[in-house]
Amino acid sequence: MDRFLGRKEELALLEHTYCGSALRTCSIRGRRRIGKSRLIEEFCKDRPSIMMSFEESGARRNLDIMGKAVSVFCGKDMRFEDLDGAFAELGRICKEQRVVISFDEYPYLAESISDVSAKLKGFIDDAIDHSESMMIICGSSISAMKSELDDSSKPLYGRFTLSLDLKPMTFGECREFHPGMSDEDMLMLYLTLGGSPMYHSMADKSTYRECIESLFLGRLPRLGDELDSIVRREFKPAWKHSAVLDAIGYRQATLADISSGTGLEPPMCLTYLRNLMAADIVEIVEPMLGAPRGPTYRISDDLVAFGTSVMLSGATRMADASAAYNEIYPDLRTFLGARFERFCETFIDEHYFCRSVGKWWGKANGEDTDIDVVAEVSQDRISYTVVAECKFTAKPMGFGALNRLRGRIGKRCDGRNLRIMLMSVSGFDDDLRDYAEEQGIILIDLDVLVGNSPAPRLRSGPDPAI
Repeated sequence: MDRFLGRKEELALLEHTYCGSALRTCSIRGRRRIGKSRLIEEFCKDRPSIMMSFEESGARRNLDIMGKAVSVFCGKDMRFEDLDGAFAELGRICKEQRVVISFDEYPYLAESISDVSAKLKGFIDDAIDHSESMMIICGSSISAMKSELDDSSKPLYGRFTLSLDLKPMTFGECREFHPGMSDEDMLMLYLTLGGSPMYHSMADKSTYRECIESLFLGRLPRLGDELDSIVRREFKPAWKHSAVLDAIGYRQATLADISSGTGLEPPMCLTYLRNLMAADIVEIVEPMLGAPRGPTYRISDDLVAFGTSVMLSGATRMADASAAYNEIYPDLRTFLGARFERFCETFIDEHYFCRSVGKWWGKANGEDTDIDVVAEVSQDRISYTVVAECKFTAKPMGFGALNRLRGRIGKRCDGRNLRIMLMSVSGFDDDLRDYAEEQGIILIDLDVLVGNSPAPRLRSGPDPAI
């Protein structure tokens, strides 16, 4: 798909910086496949621009990349022997005409030429600050970008007016890639691929099943080795980070469990977990309502979660994509149910004023169990505790789910302004709908989840009956 979709806010911020009177500089960071380069291309498409994408290579190769980009812009062959020559020519161009200079994958250039940041600072101070031109740098290594830009001892500190931390696209933005897909299939696809525009542009089939078969199954799956590629390119040593992800994928959620599952010492596991969290691949689950206070971890990236919980099945190597889908279907439904809980957590956080969102886990009626989502919410200056049951099932939700949730709540919410929320892809029994209306129980169905209908307000008044 060639048409650019989404990122309207990011484009507006770039436009504001370009048209502003302050220093016209912007840094963009975000994981690979998140759309950084495509965003810059869209912003630059109707403007004079010199765009360079650096490589994990030596100084000579990256200087040649600069020379080629300037040659294309000027219409004559140019070759730079050092950065001084490159920046001198770029400075001349910036002062003669308004142009956007873009350094894509800047950390690769910084690795290949040690003093590039100091020279780039000089270029910004001399050329960009004294012209109407604009400078953009971006990088996929979030830690490297932070090191270059956020450290007050480094030359580029404070030199970038706009800093964009590019996050996954929203469900609504990703839906634009699949205009003919049903609501439920679109939700399942988002739970699997997350918010990467590249993945959604590749998912060009009309149903969820067809997309999964095309992207991950059969003889030539288009994204079959994507998980290995993510870990291999982002982390070193890759196999140890991969082992930590696999352990979490097997629901080994505590540090002690991850250490036991990987054979790695807890301090080393914690280091790898912090690396994965810095890259927005792993997150801590917030304990609520007195749940055990030791932190638990889960995979936040949907595609990585899919890779560690579904793609490890031997059935994914079957040559027949349709037969493979049938084999993985039970694991797939379990995976979608778990991701749906996280989607619901995000939905509540985005549609209500939440001070904290997480889960409760522990024992109820003598059994290990949990509450899918617990949120501390403020509405009209009144604080509420929202507890939610989330079901990704083929049948409408009935009283059984409500009664189980009430059993888990028990007396944990005594003294709180409690609100019960039920969230179901397949809707609700008519009797439950009538009862919920009487009791002030909030029902969230598929239409609300995908944005076809607005999220209901919390009802004021006494707590619903427990």
